[in-house]
Amino acid sequence: MAGKPADARDVHIGQRIEMLRVRAKLSQEALARRLGISASQFGKYEKGQNRMSAADLDLVGRLFDVPIGYFFEGLPAVENARPGFAERPQAALLGPGPWADFAGAVARAADAHLGAEERRRLAAVVRALDRALQATPSFDIENDSGSSG
Repeated sequence: MAGKPADARDVHIGQRIEMLRVRAKLSQEALARRLGISASQFGKYEKGQNRMSAADLDLVGRLFDVPIGYFFEGLPAVENARPGFAERPQAALLGPGPWADFAGAVARAADAHLGAEERRRLAAVVRALDRALQATPSFDIENDSGSSG
C-alpha cells in the first residue's frame, strides 16, 4: 500500500531542508549519500514531490543539529480540514514562563548585592548552567515524569 500523496506540508518541509543544505554549502548528492538515498529521490523530497519518512526527517534534523519541530515552523494551517481534525493552537514546549528573563534578574541582583569577585564566580556558574541547558534535549516539562539526576 502506497503512502499518502505529498501535499503543501511536504513542500514546506522540503524548503526548510533546502535552506539548511544551502546554508551548509552541501550538494544534494552529498546529503543524499548521508541519508542512504539517491540524489534524485532527495531532490523530490526538497521539491515536496515525495513525502519524507519521519525517520529520514529525524536524521536530517540530527545532521543539521535542529529539532524535528524546526521543519514544521511557519507551516500554514491545513485548508479544508475534516470535521474534528481542525487545526488548533499547540502550547509551546519551551518559551516564556517562570524562567523568562531569569538571567537578567540574576544579573540585576548580583550587581546590587555582590562584590566584583563574587559576580565573576556567579557568572562562571551561570555560563556552565547555560552550556548544560543547551546540551539538554527539549521536552514538555508538564509531561516529564523522569527523575532528575
